[in-house]
Amino acid sequence: SVQSLKTEFGIIDHLACASLGLAVFFVLPKYESRGTFVQNRVDKCIQMVNEYKKFLSSGFFDNVAMKSFGKGVIKYVGSNVVGDFREFPGDVMFVEEMDDCDQLNLKFAEDRLRASNYQFKRFIGNPTVEDFGINSAYKKSDQRHWHIICQSCKEPVMLDWFNCVVNTILDSDGIPKDYELLDSDSKEVREPRPICRKCGNPCDRFSDGVWIAQNPDVLVEGYLLNMLQSKQNALIDMWFRFKDAMGDPSIMEKFYNSELGLPYTAPNVKLTVATLKACSEVLPYSFDITSFGGCVKTVGKKTCSMGVDVGKFFDV
Repeated sequence: SVQSLKTEFGIIDHLACASLGLAVFFVLPKYESRGTFVQNRVDKCIQMVNEYKKFLSSGFFDNVAMKSFGKGVIKYVGSNVVGDFREFPGDVMFVEEMDDCDQLNLKFAEDRLRASNYQFKRFIGNPTVEDFGINSAYKKSDQRHWHIICQSCKEPVMLDWFNCVVNTILDSDGIPKDYELLDSDSKEVREPRPICRKCGNPCDRFSDGVWIAQNPDVLVEGYLLNMLQSKQNALIDMWFRFKDAMGDPSIMEKFYNSELGLPYTAPNVKLTVATLKACSEVLPYSFDITSFGGCVKTVGKKTCSMGVDVGKFFDV
């Protein structure tokens, strides 16, 4: 999600890699934003941390394109300038705001690591749509979620909006029609608490926890950060913003992307894979085939056609 300190992690991590002697290839979405990012985020960080100053030497390049740091070197490029993706043998690739980058040029960035014994890759960003950019990369990872430990039953509780904060109310078609806070004692007058689904008791969202992988057999690590993990963020404010987004897919999309760190597909607006799977379920239907659209089908062949309409109601 936004304001989850993921960019700060990227800055710390890429400086650590360079200090140990690795060549870092740092990709930003736009060439035009490179100067602002390096000067306001990286340079200020280096100048404010005494430990970082120790890694500066006479070979330090004080510009926005190339820096030597410790035993290593860092090159900053914009994903929209493919010419910057040449003549730099890298060990580590960092991609900032992956969804905003030129996805084709990112493939050229990976070529910069082919001769390295390390070939570390870090992809960071906010998701936009399903199976694109950072969401696509996350799905190929072990998909780690942060779990807090319930103080009552000692079971891990996934710190997820729909798992421990709100309850989803479905209509007869299985489409979400309303939501309610799981912490019924809150009554929207105080900060709601996450609720353990197993024992029903409230939890401290800042208590000790653990990252649990959903696909533990995958070797690539992926971490989902959301605003529930931020001490600067109030759940009651999230709830009010979530209520404001109900009924407006564009606002709800922003809530999913920015606050939950998830892609968004409106269930009553777009045709989803889940809907198609429901339509393809094998059941003991019986068909009375007649003339339709000028085409006459015989009952004996049991031939039928299907049409799916997007929206709340589906004609099958």
